[in-house]
Amino acid sequence: MKILKNMKYYIFALIAILLIVFGIWMIRNKDSSETDKKENDNIEETVSGDGVIVWSIPFHGALKENDIFVEKLNEQLKKDGYSFSVMFKTLEAYTSSYRENLEAVLSSGETDIANTGFYEDLSQVQSIIRKGYFEELNDYLFSEKGEQLYNAFDKALWKGVETDGKIYTIPNSTLVDGLLGVAFNKEYIPEELAKSFTGDFGDLLRFINEDILKDEDIIPIIICYHKFQFSNVLGYDYRYGVFLDCRTGEVKNPYDTEELYNFFSALHKMYKNGYLSKGNSFINEGDISLVRKKIDDLDFAIMHPIFNLDDGLHDKVTIYRMPFYMISRLPGSTGIAKNSKNKEAALQLLTLLHTDEKYANLLVYGEEGIDYKLIDGLVYNMDESPKGGYKSALGLYDTLYPTEGEYFMKNRKQQKYDLYNSPQKHDSVLLGFQINADNFTAEMRQVESISEKYLDIWKEDNFVELYQEAREVVGEAAKELIEELERQIEEWKRLYAGK
Repeated sequence: MKILKNMKYYIFALIAILLIVFGIWMIRNKDSSETDKKENDNIEETVSGDGVIVWSIPFHGALKENDIFVEKLNEQLKKDGYSFSVMFKTLEAYTSSYRENLEAVLSSGETDIANTGFYEDLSQVQSIIRKGYFEELNDYLFSEKGEQLYNAFDKALWKGVETDGKIYTIPNSTLVDGLLGVAFNKEYIPEELAKSFTGDFGDLLRFINEDILKDEDIIPIIICYHKFQFSNVLGYDYRYGVFLDCRTGEVKNPYDTEELYNFFSALHKMYKNGYLSKGNSFINEGDISLVRKKIDDLDFAIMHPIFNLDDGLHDKVTIYRMPFYMISRLPGSTGIAKNSKNKEAALQLLTLLHTDEKYANLLVYGEEGIDYKLIDGLVYNMDESPKGGYKSALGLYDTLYPTEGEYFMKNRKQQKYDLYNSPQKHDSVLLGFQINADNFTAEMRQVESISEKYLDIWKEDNFVELYQEAREVVGEAAKELIEELERQIEEWKRLYAGK
């Protein structure tokens, strides 16, 4: 009995000690919480979102070699008082598999941020957005918190990523506009003469003289396009084998337009006169490697467009800026997952990267003086070799230091501002309209391949007859598609245009 009493005493004593220890821990924990609260009061009110933000991108955008840069970004975010970090999830990049994998992580809540992907079939992006996988951003962008991010892009770029009158994704700033000019090599064509160019492609023929033709080392005129990339300079947006008129909103058979006929007629004369390279082709790459070398060596008299001409060579040429149209462009944009639990933090991270050079350059290039060096405003490796850095999957460009061979290398933000405020820039009347191709018939989807079959007819002796054939064949094939697109455009105009 005495043993039992002693045991009972020890048990009560042990319980009492545990209660005292627990009470002391509670008091200390409360004091610690108050201290943390006071410290957090000094952090900006915009800091939000605990935990890791998951960002899904195509696998070719993987930051494998830049893992250390991601770590450095996260360390900088922590140092600056932000309570979130970022990690990247890479998905298969091929068209069909990327869409499937993207939908899987979006629906399961496995990602907070996602790149919509780059597709030849543009409808895939619209389809994903219309399924409700992405958070609508209008409320944020037009609030005080979102003002900084909204002002980072031209209004036309935001309009271009609208779907059914709403914004769900952030534009990809690596996609460059306005590089549809004509470059006249000063070595062969005096600047004053070049300034007399009228803007009509047929007018280019008068600049080629005997001296230019005698120089066997040069290509007199370089016209470097793939498929219907040239449609914008003609005033059209090419989709699914037909033209959407950027000026009127009409849907047209490309071969039934005066602009395309005149363009092909000029090309036909250039080709037959020996002004173009023999391998020039819009259907396949042809002799593109040779052409690019000629461009780099300035072995040409005239070239169009200028997006393959290094910024550093611009002082060697006279550039005529062609009008260009801002069109709807969703692929490659970046959105916040509807099922994300870190929406506010994810938006804050994207805002930082698109508005603050410190964070953007740290993520893409690393730490200055350790991972890269700046020479005349350009980024190089520490051994002064050209610096790479994957940007398109991240959608980052304007807040990054330029590298060799890029566009807008002198003062990127100012150059892009000047571009979007230039008289050459025009907004398509269909800016913000996104085609819904989910219910397209097989016949509608075949129009594109039929249209593109005739892209090189300007090289043929019987060009006029082939053009007439193209007008008839494509016109017949495109009837159903044109009617459907006209219906969608009328519905879009009624519901969303002008809002």
